Amino acid sequence: MSNKKGLSNIVATVLIVLLTLAAIVIIWAFIGPTITNTGETTEISTACLNTELKPSTCVFEDIDTDPTLNTPTLNVELVKGNPDFMIVTVEHGDGEVSVSDPLTPPTNALEVIALDTASGPFENVDYNKGLVKVSVAAVFLDKNGEKVTCDSSPTTATCSIDTDG
Repeated sequence: MSNKKGLSNIVATVLIVLLTLAAIVIIWAFIGPTITNTGETTEISTACLNTELKPSTCVFEDIDTDPTLNTPTLNVELVKGNPDFMIVTVEHGDGEVSVSDPLTPPTNALEVIALDTASGPFENVDYNKGLVKVSVAAVFLDKNGEKVTCDSSPTTATCSIDTDG
């Protein structure tokens, strides 16, 4: 009489294969999203590096009665790239910082953009508190349609007052 104890070789092999497959599925569940998202992050990072928006001038005209009620004219130069949007960051003279909603970027080398002071980053700018500095940043849409903002341009424009207007 033979006394068989333990598992047969076939059952042991099947269990090892199933355990290996389960391990692969568990590891992929943790690593897969990171690998998948890295490609998109790299694409947007490359687009940011290949895009340069530069504020060249910022002028407030006709500041006679109330310096908070005037519309600035901001010249933004598209040096290179093709951003989906841009945002404007304004550093007020008192140190307060305001950021615009995404705006349509320039499509050519030099485009004049008039910004409304009734809302947005130029709201309640008071020149009695000092100069105003403006910077711009490119914004791209990812695969899901989410807006991804690049770093601001290192170039800033200091707003001036046009007393001739």
